[in-house]
Amino acid sequence: MKTKRLFFVVALVAAIGMTASAQQVNTVYYLENAPMRHTFNPAFQPVSEGFINFTPLGWSMFSVGNNSLTVSDAIYTAVDPVTGERSTITALHPNGDKQAFLRTLHNMTLFNGDFTLGLLNMGFRIKNDGYLTIGINERIEAGVTLPKHLFQFALGGGMTNLEPGAVNSFSLTGLGAGTTMYTEIGAGYSHKLNEHWTIGGKLKLLLGQAHIGANSKTLGIDASSESWHLRGNMHLEMAGPLNFADPNFPNLEGRTIGAAIDDLKGLSSEDWTRIVDYRNVGKLL
Repeated sequence: MKTKRLFFVVALVAAIGMTASAQQVNTVYYLENAPMRHTFNPAFQPVSEGFINFTPLGWSMFSVGNNSLTVSDAIYTAVDPVTGERSTITALHPNGDKQAFLRTLHNMTLFNGDFTLGLLNMGFRIKNDGYLTIGINERIEAGVTLPKHLFQFALGGGMTNLEPGAVNSFSLTGLGAGTTMYTEIGAGYSHKLNEHWTIGGKLKLLLGQAHIGANSKTLGIDASSESWHLRGNMHLEMAGPLNFADPNFPNLEGRTIGAAIDDLKGLSSEDWTRIVDYRNVGKLL
């Protein structure tokens, strides 16, 4: 039961976090005088002539999400078959519909998190139509991939009512997790073309701090009512400013350097509801 609750809590927190993050992004995205809205679209210009913020008075952002679950999939109201009363329950409740919960899951459920700490960010207007922004941020990105069979196994997986000696096999291939830390240094420029359209872009330099990840090439569990057998092949990778093979470990080494350039299709309309977003196509090298 503790294991089942643990899996449920992880899924629930991610689902709630995804909803909260979406609301926060949408709110900041449309606040005209929010200086940091340029982080979502480099074409945006704040109303102020300039701004500056730094730690601990700077900005920070934390978001989590997943590609399968919403809050209503894990928490909902149901009628108690004994008392006939309606109450709020979870998918793990005895009256919860576990099969409906499992049907909402993709074959691979992806949980991801992103934390950004603004060390120094500033911006100022150039003449009347231009706006320059400069920022230094620390970022942590993490992700976990959970195969659907892992949830089936955690929720019972058909291990009950098995004939003596019967075995259920669960494929957990694809199970993995990873975390990356890096410093992001960026400079952006936005230019107002006319009263309707603004174009902007941003260049970034990424300084790698550390990375750790694990993934499974083959992984599975053979479960019976008497025992569980784990079989598989997993891969662990680490990178950072430390030489793990050096006999005098720890030994500091140079940091990994990468580069990124943001998509320049960040055109924004301040008067129309149609606003074109952008995606960061940068990749840590």
